[in-house]
Amino acid sequence: REHMENLEKQSRFQLQALQSHLSPHFLFNCLNTISGLARSQDTEAITSTIAHLGGLLRYALEATSQTQVYLEEEIRFTQNYIALQQNRFEGCFQFDLQAQLSDTYKLCPPFCIQTLVENIFSHNELSRTKPISIRVKITEQNRLIQIAVENSPRIPSEFESTGTGLQNLRERLYLLYKKEAE
Repeated sequence: REHMENLEKQSRFQLQALQSHLSPHFLFNCLNTISGLARSQDTEAITSTIAHLGGLLRYALEATSQTQVYLEEEIRFTQNYIALQQNRFEGCFQFDLQAQLSDTYKLCPPFCIQTLVENIFSHNELSRTKPISIRVKITEQNRLIQIAVENSPRIPSEFESTGTGLQNLRERLYLLYKKEAE
């Protein structure tokens, strides 16, 4: 029993370490966006951007200590993330999120949707001349939740992928759901 408790603690610590990732680079970019809005004296956009950043940080603080959150909270976190990216990359992408569920108060791992969406921003060239369409579709079948995130067209950036974000998500899903995770 003690061995099982130690394994559970180790898994919980490993899971917390894997999900405690909020990029300082992303925060730096958000602050630069707010600074630019301040220079243009767009108080409505400044207020909105700060509110989205506050929601994002609040969720990050709360969710880091949890192994699962309500899907509704994860969706709201992703929407705050997208709102911040829309300020930064205005006109460079369109975003559509569809949740076809009996209810959104199902449990999921924190940062699971946002990690997939962030991957699109990290690995695609964003421009107003070739805007990217980002689609998130969340469905439920036989009590399993499927989250599909895709973009088109795919315009690879010069940034070389380390694969860390997706591998991190795979590991978290495995720790939570074992063989049921895909």
